[in-house]
Amino acid sequence: MKNKTMRIIALLCMGLFVYIIFREGPKIIWNLLKSIAWYNWILLLFLRFVYLNLRTLNWGLICKKYNINSSYWTLFNARLVGYAVGFISPQPKIGAEAVRALILEKESRRKAFASVVVDKTTELMSTIGLIVIGVIVAIFVFDMPAGLKLTFLVLASFLVLFVTYLYIKQKKGFFIWMLDLMRKLKIRPRKLEDERSKIQDADTYISGFYRKHKKTFIQVYLLYMVQFLLWAFEYHVTLLTVGIKGTSYPESLLILALSNLSFTLPAVPASLGIYEITFVTIFKILSIPINMGILFILIRRILGLTISGIGVIPLLVGKTRRKLREEDVQVPFVEK
Repeated sequence: MKNKTMRIIALLCMGLFVYIIFREGPKIIWNLLKSIAWYNWILLLFLRFVYLNLRTLNWGLICKKYNINSSYWTLFNARLVGYAVGFISPQPKIGAEAVRALILEKESRRKAFASVVVDKTTELMSTIGLIVIGVIVAIFVFDMPAGLKLTFLVLASFLVLFVTYLYIKQKKGFFIWMLDLMRKLKIRPRKLEDERSKIQDADTYISGFYRKHKKTFIQVYLLYMVQFLLWAFEYHVTLLTVGIKGTSYPESLLILALSNLSFTLPAVPASLGIYEITFVTIFKILSIPINMGILFILIRRILGLTISGIGVIPLLVGKTRRKLREEDVQVPFVEK
């Protein structure tokens, strides 16, 4: 029922977005898209790869604490594949991370999985920190309807509570807690129950990182914040590329912060529809022309699809494809 509801919402949002495109005129949008110089595309792709490399560096710092000896190229390859899966998957926060751990074939599966969980949690915490700052700025600086202010505030508060609860539970043993909760609800997945000891080991690796490597945790958290500043710069370059000259870098940072709220609804592949309508709303708040806003969204989509296309390549060849097919891209608790 929940998935059906989410799909209905996605269809409604996409329908509204398509209506906006046709209202402005597909020919006008296409002409604007053609007017973008090739070197702007190169610059934007370069910034995206720099961003992905920095995220890989963060994950690598965590992997070192787990004595994971995979090369930087292997980690980057896993990050790229995870990006592709996350972009096209209805469950980007789950499938992408499971795939990342699976690609580290030569490493302890439980350590690899723990490193991914810690990395993703740290990234989420820094993202939500940015969102909260953006929401506070938007509420007090920009003129917007009270209902919209309340919506932003509720979503931001929910995210803060969620990530705080997730962090606390991970320090105590999140996955065993989930397994016990399923048992209380009379849900007994036999495969997971049979692997309770291995799940316990994964929880121990995760909680151990937070206890033993606090400096690394803080370092990675701060580096993710810095990387969001780079991401905001990519947004700023995109805005300039489409001809939106009056937007400042702080406003680009605000657009990034508020747009991340769209990913609170992960049941839609690539947040299709939700993502677009979020941007349209933000551009209206900032008085950005709608045709320029749509062009901005299309450029972001094209960049995402391009990187995803590159990331899919390792899934189509060699050992990685066979491995992922055998594992069925499930959460990897089983040791090799």
